[in-house]
Amino acid sequence: MLRRLALLFVLELTAWDVASDGEPLVQKCCGQQQVLDSGHVCRRAGADVSWDDGGDPWWWLPKNSVSLNHSPTDTEAVTQALSSLRAVYNTTAPCGQESRLELVNLPGEDMDEFRLHIGHQKVHLELLVSDLSPEGALLPAHSFCVDGVRVGSELLLVAFACACTGPAPCVRKCCRDYQAYDLTGGGGCVFVTEEEEYRDPSTGHWRPAPMDPEASRSYFLLRNRKPNCTVRSHRLQSNTDDFRLREDGHLLVPGGAWLPPEEFCGDHVLGNASVTVVLTCLQSASAP
Repeated sequence: MLRRLALLFVLELTAWDVASDGEPLVQKCCGQQQVLDSGHVCRRAGADVSWDDGGDPWWWLPKNSVSLNHSPTDTEAVTQALSSLRAVYNTTAPCGQESRLELVNLPGEDMDEFRLHIGHQKVHLELLVSDLSPEGALLPAHSFCVDGVRVGSELLLVAFACACTGPAPCVRKCCRDYQAYDLTGGGGCVFVTEEEEYRDPSTGHWRPAPMDPEASRSYFLLRNRKPNCTVRSHRLQSNTDDFRLREDGHLLVPGGAWLPPEEFCGDHVLGNASVTVVLTCLQSASAP
């Protein structure tokens, strides 16, 4: 189950945009009768939807994870709140994959990664893992969409959100969570074994060390993302403590250079969490 959570991210996103007729809106990534396949391509749902939604037009929203401005969240209250929303279809997140958060709710598991807040002309998307975003981060409604994704026989609920367009920087972890960078065989992301995870739980969960350990988190962390290089990238390797993150997302590397956040990703080395590998664009040499 831990392996299936590798795409999950945590932050709080608030959508303040309202539809033109005064109704708060929620965006569905695909068409009304479509779901995403495992490759995140919209497909005709066919019989799958009737099996999952029981005729509910809002089957693609996480109704078991709805907050109504501190009101009770019983079925009747949720149904009434949803009736005030307007769905907008075929509205994928307007950013490239390299800057897009992917959020997942697992049916039947007590490990939901986001929930919906419905209130006075506002729709909020709150993400429930606390170490991957600035506290109280806000995104406008047009910056995220929600839908269902078919994985085998299960229908998961997902949200895609553009987090890198605001003032908070996006820092990239090269591999998914529960993965580390394997220096052998040309390099690449490999899942950490249960034995390695038991020995050092941080191995598959690289997080940049801040310049100021007392400072509040100021960035979003995007997992399984490589640097946005115009040419190719190259690899730096050193002790984890040798890399330090500034509040604006720039990374201090051995030798004194600063790397801008869009031009690097970091991760632990497989089998040795005390060593960090950083993939960086060749042009990254210094920072302001």
